[in-house]
Parts: sequence; C-alpha cells; structure tokens
Amino acid sequence: MNRFASLWLVLLLVAISTAWFVGCRDDVTVPYPPELIGKYTGLYTYVEITNGIDTIVDTTQVITFTFWTEEYQMMMDTGISEDDRVFCDVAGEYDIENRVELIQTDSNLTRRVCTFSHNPFGSFGLVIDPDTVRLLQSETSGGVTKVKYLRLAPIPTIQ
Repeated sequence: MNRFASLWLVLLLVAISTAWFVGCRDDVTVPYPPELIGKYTGLYTYVEITNGIDTIVDTTQVITFTFWTEEYQMMMDTGISEDDRVFCDVAGEYDIENRVELIQTDSNLTRRVCTFSHNPFGSFGLVIDPDTVRLLQSETSGGVTKVKYLRLAPIPTIQ
C-alpha cells in the first residue's frame, strides 16, 4: 500500500508541476517599450505656478525634437527669429521604461542666451497617440509647481 501511495503522490506532483508550467508561461506578457525614434515638430511649454493660483512663468515655443536610438535633441524652430528665443537648444540621452527619462548632456547646444532650468530634463509621463507624442512633467516644491510639456507630431520622411 505504501508503494501505491508513493506512486500516486509522484504522479500528482508531476501533474501539478506540468499544469503549472504549461498554464503560467503565457500569463505574463511584458510589452516592449514604445519606440520614439524619429524627427518631430511641436510645442514646448514651461509653466510655473505659485500656491496653485498665480502663474509667474508661462511660455511656449515652436521646436523640432529628434529622438535617435538613445539620444535626443531639441532645437528652436528655424522659422522663428532669434529675438523670440525662449528656450535653450539642448541635447542628451533618454531612456524609456515606465516613463521617459531625459538626461541632459548639453544644456545649451548653440550657446544662446536662455534659462537652463526651463530645459526639458528629468522624468516625463508619455502618451503616444497615432498622430501625437506627449511628454508631461509636473513637480511641486516649496509651493511652486513647475510644469514641462512637450506636444510633438512626427515630421513625415520623404522616401
């Protein structure tokens, strides 16, 4: 009787192990991070709000934004006069996991007069629609909320 019980126990363990192995291998699907590679045109907006009501900085500029495999570059749109420059032309590296992390390697690529702290860097939320890529960062410290928002549309490439 002891051998019979041992055989059933072994068969039961094999059946449970097989069911677990076969049943769980398709349960977890980790999606690939979205791909941003390409050239975009759009708007970059920087806003500072104190105490949730008073806007002390609110500025927007037309930009071109390029993502390569691991690097990015933001440049002021060439159709804008240099006198109307608001932001620095910047370059850096980026990483996509749950969010987009922009790591600046050059905070003033073209060496123009600009405010470095307004540059897009740090961790951004990412939303990809069929015709728009949106990156948003909102941080509050000492009663001041700083919002950085990129709204980008792909520039079609000519084949």
